[in-house]
Amino acid sequence: MIELRNVFRSFDQDEARVDAVRGIDLTIERGQFVAVIGPSGSGKSTVLNLIGALDRPTEGDVLLDGRSLSKCSRTELARLRGLTIGFVFQAFNLVPGITAAENVALPAVLLRKRPAEYRDDVARLLDLVGLLAKAERLPGQLSGGEQQRVAFARALVMDPPILLADEPTGNLDTKAGEAIVDLLEASHDAGRTIVLVTHDLRLASRAQRIVHLRDGEITHITCPSQRDRRLEEILEVGDHDAR
Repeated sequence: MIELRNVFRSFDQDEARVDAVRGIDLTIERGQFVAVIGPSGSGKSTVLNLIGALDRPTEGDVLLDGRSLSKCSRTELARLRGLTIGFVFQAFNLVPGITAAENVALPAVLLRKRPAEYRDDVARLLDLVGLLAKAERLPGQLSGGEQQRVAFARALVMDPPILLADEPTGNLDTKAGEAIVDLLEASHDAGRTIVLVTHDLRLASRAQRIVHLRDGEITHITCPSQRDRRLEEILEVGDHDAR
């Protein structure tokens, strides 16, 4: 479903060229749960932005369902994001002046859907994340964990086949973070393709594959679900990378 072919992404910084991503080749099959980990500056979020069509590679290509993103116009990319990809960010990114329900509905509103087309879905998703009773509250009236659950519901309102999560538990306490991980796993069980960026090795271990990045390159890929390798060994490798 997702393919990166010899992808580079460079930025100009202080009159120097910085290679955030260098020659990445990666294929993610439909319905897989993949975690991307690595130290700060390893290129994790850049890779996620490229997959999510929020950014374009300097070289190489990104394909979604065989469709080259480099050949899409800005309008086509915007529509693709709206219909195909759900985003969950560390910073929640809720609109402060509208209610939880209105925040969940926002992607449908931006795609000019009629209220009758999404009203029931908004209520269903708020119920799914345990916040139906707080549908009319503003983001500032919700806890951090509740705001992230609203953001999660918003990511699913268009029923996208792909869900991208960038450090979704980074601003949450352990209990609230576990609730988000449970929602990610439930979304995966429902058939979605999940790509999770995280620095938390225990969280990454919940995925089917762990892609290890360093200096913009994939160093190796591990599979926690394989019974011939102990989880502790995989986490040990990750801890060493992080250092």
